[in-house]
Amino acid sequence: MDFYRAKLASKVEGKSFEAVKDVDALLVGATDVGISVANAIAAAESMGLGIIPIGGVRRNTAGVIDLLKLPEYVFPIVGLCVGYPAEETAQKPRLPLEAVFHEEQYNPDVEGLLEAYNQTHREYMQQQGLTERDWTSTIAHFYDINPEYGDAKRTLKQQGFTCDNL
Repeated sequence: MDFYRAKLASKVEGKSFEAVKDVDALLVGATDVGISVANAIAAAESMGLGIIPIGGVRRNTAGVIDLLKLPEYVFPIVGLCVGYPAEETAQKPRLPLEAVFHEEQYNPDVEGLLEAYNQTHREYMQQQGLTERDWTSTIAHFYDINPEYGDAKRTLKQQGFTCDNL
């Protein structure tokens, strides 16, 4: 998420740079990152390249900031590994379309779909030689023990994003 150039533009024009105090800047920046990563994935896959998105960069944002020497107002949200795969692997089954695609309005009645997906997920994990685990169990465990994932709260402020109006 890169607001460094916007900060420089504000400086050149003699304007204040208050946007990074507003949570909306984080939402805009994160949305832009998502759009960019989706486009990079589509482009890479169209060229026969394999990809692995790395959301775990948020576990140690300070380390990523240091490694990449990111200036103030730049924040790591996701990484993307791109290369030629050594072998083809089975694609992980996705949630049922009805659980993620909503027409005209959000349909919150998807609990049964999630419970049914657990079986599909367990079978996939077993086929891959991985620990069989329900999808709902994995998600619930993550959000139960990770109220703050990594060091983002501290490093966002270090990078200049204060979001004072929360």
